[in-house]
Amino acid sequence: MTISSIAFVSCSNGLSQSAAPQIQALANFCERQGFCVLQSPYLYASDNLPAFSAQQRADVLMSFFCNPSIKYIFDLSGGDMANELIPFLDFNQIHHSSAVFCGYSDLTVLINTIFHKASKPSVLYQLRHLLQNESIQKNFFCNLSAQSGKLFDFGYQFLCGNSCSGTIIGGNVRCFLKLAGTPFFPSPKNKILFLESYGGTIPQISTYFAQLSQMNVFNEINGIILGTFTEFEKSHSDTSVYSLLKPYLSSSLPVVQTHQIGHSPFSLALTIGLYLELMA
Repeated sequence: MTISSIAFVSCSNGLSQSAAPQIQALANFCERQGFCVLQSPYLYASDNLPAFSAQQRADVLMSFFCNPSIKYIFDLSGGDMANELIPFLDFNQIHHSSAVFCGYSDLTVLINTIFHKASKPSVLYQLRHLLQNESIQKNFFCNLSAQSGKLFDFGYQFLCGNSCSGTIIGGNVRCFLKLAGTPFFPSPKNKILFLESYGGTIPQISTYFAQLSQMNVFNEINGIILGTFTEFEKSHSDTSVYSLLKPYLSSSLPVVQTHQIGHSPFSLALTIGLYLELMA
C-alpha cells in the first residue's frame, strides 16, 4: 500500500531557525497520523529574507504538486514575498494535481491565483497553529479531507442581511490587493469576499476598503465575511472594522462577521474557491 505524503514549504519569507523545533513537532504529529512528511530544502532563511530565489521556491512547490503521493502541501511561512513565485507556476499541472495547498496571510496571493488560474480550491489555514489548538488536533486530517467538521465549523453573525451564498475568494486584505491590476486577481462576480488582517491602523484599513471600492469589487460580490483584524481590534476597541467598511457598501449587501478565522493561533480554516451558503 502506498503511504500518502504531505509536504512542508516556505513560499513567502523564510522561517527563522528558531522555528525548527516547532516544525519538527508538526512533522512528528503528521507522521503519527500515518503520513510521510517531505520538507522543502528552502524552509529557512536568516534575517526574515526569502528562502532562496523565487525560481527555486517555485520549482520545489511544483515538484510537490506533481508528486502523486502528496495529499497536502502546507506552507508554513508568511510575510511579503509569495507573489514572486507566480510567474514560475504551471497552472495546468496544478489543476491536475491531487495535492491541496494550505497556507494563510501572505499565501493569500497564491491561494487566490491557484483558484483563478488553475480552478483549484485551497485552504486558508496555517498548520503551525495546530500545535496551539488541541481542540482541533483530533480528526484534523479527516476534517481537512471532508472540508467539514470542527476545523471548518466557524461561528458567525450577520451585520447586514440574513443570507449569503457564493464561492469564497479573498483572505488577508493587504496581500489580496497585491493581485490588483494583474491577470491573477480572481473575478469577484457573484462571489463572497472574505477579508482579515493581522496589522493595520484606521488609515491603513480604510485605504484597503477604498481601493476595493474603486475596483468596483463591492458592486459585484454577493456578500462579505469579515474575519479578525488582530492589531486593529486590540488598539481600537471603540471603533469597528465594519464602521470603516460600511460607507463603501450598498445597504443591501450582506455582511457577516466571524471571530474564528484570521491570524489567531485558534483560528479555524476556510476554503478559498469553495461554494458556501450562510444563513442567519
